[in-house]
Amino acid sequence: MQGDCRQCNARIPPGSLVCPRCDSPVEGAPTGGRRRTEVEEGVGAPQQGYRPPPPQDSPRAAPQPIPPTNQREAEKAPRKTALDSDSPPPMPSGGFRPGPASPDPRAAAAPQPSRRGATMLDEPASSGDPSGPARSQRAARIVGWMISFNFNETGQEYVLREGRNVIGRSRADSVSVSLWYDGKVSEEHAFVIYRNGKCAVKDNASQNGTYRNGDDIGIGETSPVVHGDVLRFGDSTFKVFLLDPEEAARLWPSASK
Repeated sequence: MQGDCRQCNARIPPGSLVCPRCDSPVEGAPTGGRRRTEVEEGVGAPQQGYRPPPPQDSPRAAPQPIPPTNQREAEKAPRKTALDSDSPPPMPSGGFRPGPASPDPRAAAAPQPSRRGATMLDEPASSGDPSGPARSQRAARIVGWMISFNFNETGQEYVLREGRNVIGRSRADSVSVSLWYDGKVSEEHAFVIYRNGKCAVKDNASQNGTYRNGDDIGIGETSPVVHGDVLRFGDSTFKVFLLDPEEAARLWPSASK
């Protein structure tokens, strides 16, 4: 059994050939051999089935050779397409097919012939489809209007057209009369409907109700409207003015068709 070093009295581990402190040869140790590691001595031997991990590649990529000058210049130059080439592009298989002709800008700028004396009243009225957008309402015939002075001291007027007029706070195109400034009006609060010479107002399950001449018509209910009635949606009160269909037909015969 090995003990202390005779030179420095340091403790010599078992199996060591030299002193770990002064590197003096251990007395009685075999000569001419190489030092044994801890793994070879059985100390810290790897477990069964252990395999060292594969070597990791260096994160730095191998340097690429510098291309010659003419190749670098060729890479910097923009690639030419078939349109940039001096030679015409190859013909497609199956024969040549001409593309669509470009419109003549002079033809687009030419004034289009219009009907003599045509106005919005001459346009055909919409079918009055309740699901149609406000665009169809704008094309429909004017049947009256509503006036309010609640939020504008000079007055605010809204046109009523044939079909369904949506009253609400939303600014969407589907809303005919947008009361965006009234916080008590629902997004689509109510409908003012005009068909076949008769007008009515219908509540659209609004939160604050729809009133005609001071009376709540009820949630989702419908009430007839005549010339001179007063409608209230939220804090907005309107006076309703309706055109007389017979008088309008006498004044504007084309509007009654």
